[in-house]
Amino acid sequence: MSTITAQILIGRGHQNHDGISHSHSVLQLSENSRPGWILKNNRKEVVWIPTVETMLEDGLLLIALNFVENKDLQELAKRYFTEGILKKSVYECEHEIKKVSERIDTLYDKISSDHLKTLHKKCKEINWGGLKIVICVLKDSHILNQLNIIREYSMDVEICAPIYTRLYSCWGNKVYIQGSLPEGGTVTIKSDYSVFEKLPHEITQNLELLEPTKSQLSNDVGWYEFGINTKNLIKEKANNCKKDIKQLMIECGYSLKSSRVDKFKEHQKEWNSLIRTIPKSYLAAIGISIEDIEKTIAADRQLYEKAISEVVLKYCKLGNDFGHFREIVNENKAIDLLKRYSKLRDVYCLIDYKDLKSIEIKPDNTVSIVEYTPEIKITKNEVGFKINPLIGLTKGLN
Repeated sequence: MSTITAQILIGRGHQNHDGISHSHSVLQLSENSRPGWILKNNRKEVVWIPTVETMLEDGLLLIALNFVENKDLQELAKRYFTEGILKKSVYECEHEIKKVSERIDTLYDKISSDHLKTLHKKCKEINWGGLKIVICVLKDSHILNQLNIIREYSMDVEICAPIYTRLYSCWGNKVYIQGSLPEGGTVTIKSDYSVFEKLPHEITQNLELLEPTKSQLSNDVGWYEFGINTKNLIKEKANNCKKDIKQLMIECGYSLKSSRVDKFKEHQKEWNSLIRTIPKSYLAAIGISIEDIEKTIAADRQLYEKAISEVVLKYCKLGNDFGHFREIVNENKAIDLLKRYSKLRDVYCLIDYKDLKSIEIKPDNTVSIVEYTPEIKITKNEVGFKINPLIGLTKGLN
């Protein structure tokens, strides 16, 4: 179930006693399902599905596009978001500044990575016009390890991160306490990444291959993308289909009401990206048979096996901290190390092979392995795809 793991207050400070203006807006980060930045202000609600790699900077870009009057940034964003990837503009003219005017789905589909990097760079160069933001981050938020990027931006900012947590875990049936509260005086916030310094020497000498790291890094091969052959087939057939949108809607059993047109387009994007179960009627309408899908998913499984054989195990998650192995170790040795660490520290550990496989080690030393092999599930009327660990099975698939 999704939860709010961070929020950013957006407004202005005060020249005498700081704080933030009462008329501030709020940007919230929802995670533990598909991540989403949700902007709520007096105009409307805007939702972005950010990239995992630059989640915080995607949020800052959303703020800049809605609250900073910089024509160069607005025009650059308008060009990049509409050029090639978008089929229509998500901006509309509002006086002389173009503002975000409708909900946005995943940025992976809406803009190229190079263009997104260019927009991030532009956000670092602009004058934020006295805008102030307050970033409040909870302990398991993905952006907790991206906060250092704020040094490269010029807006006024305060960052609130946990110094003390006391949380009940139904899994361990106990209360876990982390951090400490000051006895009195000023709170000093200090980052502590030396997770192993807190352990007795007789324990750490057995874990010499593990070393803490400041940021979360994944074990991946770089070139692999889930279901790339199947995605390419569906996108190619959809792009080359001569039928107009209304004809496709009719063949897929959709009403032609105007409200359903936008819903169909939204579903079509998700079908093409394999994140929603695909009606067999849609595949037939664009000229794809079940046999075609079975062939491409078989090719995708071959790519998966190739990626699994090439990936090098370097990184892991140690409770709320991150770590890496000082030297290359095989999977069995890594699991053994993490089982001992997990039991000693009473924390969950994780080995994540991006989009390939995940291995969770619990304090009781049970090990759960989930492989994200490209698979399909065919029902009477639909085809569903098993996808990456953040999403599980495609939406709508039982």
